[in-house]
Amino acid sequence: MQSLLTEKELSEVLGICRVTLFRFRREGMPYIRLGARLVRYDFKQVQEWFSNEGKEVKEPQKCGERRL
Repeated sequence: MQSLLTEKELSEVLGICRVTLFRFRREGMPYIRLGARLVRYDFKQVQEWFSNEGKEVKEPQKCGERRL
């Protein structure tokens, strides 16, 4: 059985804000909707998506901070 991560868990693992996760989902990052508001992520699928899209997670930052 696969292990699914919550939005909070995945954002902590990747070192990004939940808002960035929403943006990545709009860009096609795989996720699993388990209900009207319940979303989970398969970490292996997310890793594959990052490598296929050529995306890279930069160093972690606090939510609301902007990179220059």
